[in-house]
Amino acid sequence: MIKIWIVSTWLILLISQYLEVSGHCIYWEPPSRASLGKHSNNICGVPENDDHMSLYCGGVDAQHLDHEGKCAICGDEWESEDRPHEVPGKYATGIIGRSYFEPGQVIETIIDVVANHKGYYYFKLCVNNNPEKDPDQSCFDQHPLKFEDGSDIYVIPLDYDKGARIINKVKLPEGITCWQCILQWTWIAGNRWGVGPQTPFHYTEDCLNDEEGKLGCGNQETFRGCSDICIGPGCPRELCQQASPFPPNPSPPDVIPPIEDLDNPDLEEYIPEEAEGPPLQPVTPLPSQPTTSTTATPSATTLAPPMRPCLQTGIKDEFFSDLGDTYCQSICLGHPMYLCNLYICYCNTN
Repeated sequence: MIKIWIVSTWLILLISQYLEVSGHCIYWEPPSRASLGKHSNNICGVPENDDHMSLYCGGVDAQHLDHEGKCAICGDEWESEDRPHEVPGKYATGIIGRSYFEPGQVIETIIDVVANHKGYYYFKLCVNNNPEKDPDQSCFDQHPLKFEDGSDIYVIPLDYDKGARIINKVKLPEGITCWQCILQWTWIAGNRWGVGPQTPFHYTEDCLNDEEGKLGCGNQETFRGCSDICIGPGCPRELCQQASPFPPNPSPPDVIPPIEDLDNPDLEEYIPEEAEGPPLQPVTPLPSQPTTSTTATPSATTLAPPMRPCLQTGIKDEFFSDLGDTYCQSICLGHPMYLCNLYICYCNTN
């Protein structure tokens, strides 16, 4: 099942009014290199990127007019000398954002769409195993991932014009383990009118065969991000670990509960038709200690900090508005810290 929590118009106005960035989308889960510093009050102590929602390959003109449609592997501008999201850039820290202990398991991804540019997105995986050197795009092209319904792409719905938190289930490749894989997310926008394919490297058949032009075809803006993950029983069980080769005899993984549904009355829920197929395997959101509850109870303080529920929350003073405070209450209160937007909200777990 894919669930989309459609955020009210006031959230988009709030973000556009108070953030000094050109906000578009956030690759939130597993934590991208751009967004890792925004998770759980920067629990990993990495450099923070306040512009983490704007990795758009240098802009549509730079991408298509200057670089023939090319984009760097993690969303930086092609041929730019400053690629902060690639090694040795300051956001390419080599820290494993998430551990997944079973090859081939189904994982949950979260994309926060701040401004809906329509179009579609997809995921690819590179088995890198070298945090000192990033690969080229050919490594990712070896392992395009599929969504739970078997499709290669996820088309952003056209029946809303607001921001959204989109949760997808994506299947990892069977038989692949890696102590440092890079999960690449690419969003090809669809809000410009044109003729022909959207980009030289990825396009849809309707645009390839169209000779008259339409919305969503022709040169489109591209957004991209990278997340460093680990796949296999020897992956780190503690947060914020540097990528390192597997131990010779890894112990069995702890049992980690799946992420619970975010049933919030203040957010409208959009549920497409559920795909048929066998039951999905549980996702491993965080390598924390086992728990059977994420409700706001005192016993939850025994959890790793990002898994602790927010007992008190609200919007930060510098962004304050009544509507914004309601937003923070709806997405944070009673939910694990790592699901809370800590850029504009605070979360007290004590």
